[in-house]
Amino acid sequence: MTNIKASNGFISYAEDAVKVFGIMIREKRIAKKMSQVELAERIGSSRKTVSAIENGSPKTNIGTVFLAAAILKINLFDADERLMKNTMMNKNQIKALLPKSVRKSIVAEKVNDDF
Repeated sequence: MTNIKASNGFISYAEDAVKVFGIMIREKRIAKKMSQVELAERIGSSRKTVSAIENGSPKTNIGTVFLAAAILKINLFDADERLMKNTMMNKNQIKALLPKSVRKSIVAEKVNDDF
């Protein structure tokens, strides 16, 4: 596991991941001979947003980033479309079993769980 350390409110591992993903998007866009303006039109955004995505801005909307990746045919989570649909069905089943909210329990004394 990499060293996870807070940096300007973001976690450095996450910052690195966003930057790497931005580079992947830029590489694929250029390989497809698509301009930033063309990609921006396809994702319903501005050239400035595409630039922010490619520069790894952690403040860019994740849905917009994923849409750009999908348009450029960058697989997310190392999954092809069929595997992603199966994973989504599985996760939706798990989500249905999860509680709607989580509350901290109020315990007056420390629980002894040494068996």
